[in-house]
Amino acid sequence: VSQSRYDSRYVNRLLKMCRACISEPFTFFCYTDDKTDIDSSVVCIDFVDHNISTIVFNKLYLLSDEFASKHLHNDKCVFFDLDIVLRWSVDFLFDNWTEDLRVIHTSWKDDYYVAIGSPHFIHDINSSCMTWQPFHTNKYWQMFMKNKQYFLQTYNGMDQYLYFSMGVRGSLPDKFQSHLYGFTAALMPQFMNKDGALVFA
Repeated sequence: VSQSRYDSRYVNRLLKMCRACISEPFTFFCYTDDKTDIDSSVVCIDFVDHNISTIVFNKLYLLSDEFASKHLHNDKCVFFDLDIVLRWSVDFLFDNWTEDLRVIHTSWKDDYYVAIGSPHFIHDINSSCMTWQPFHTNKYWQMFMKNKQYFLQTYNGMDQYLYFSMGVRGSLPDKFQSHLYGFTAALMPQFMNKDGALVFA
């Protein structure tokens, strides 16, 4: 989390949603450059600057063996972007668990979207949610860092890199799409009541 884009409200609300939508015991981590006002039950991990100009690529570090050995050990990992809204239980994410990286298949992108996109935009994955087992995904970070400047110049974001250079395809259950919303900081007030609680239509 970066307070300049997503402040502590996003972290604390996502924590509440996870508590409501995940029945398995879990530890909630936040990889951040600013811990201000984040709930005390959240395990905050200090952001490490790897001199990556495009901020979204920094998520790849979470998949590294270095990050796992310092923070994750060998527990199952589920990642959510801070602008995710969980609507119902997502316990099914733990079904048919795989050690390798899983991301969302964006089946909502229709043929028109694909037709108007440039070659580097034609893909059908989204990393707003990821699952993986630590120490089985280091290749995604290692390859990126080995050719960092090339990938930063070639791709607009992490999803393009994962799809085109690493062959990642969407494999999370299709019903996942009906169990979440994605929204931007500008839209967030529409999801809140006067007490700051999330409201769903």
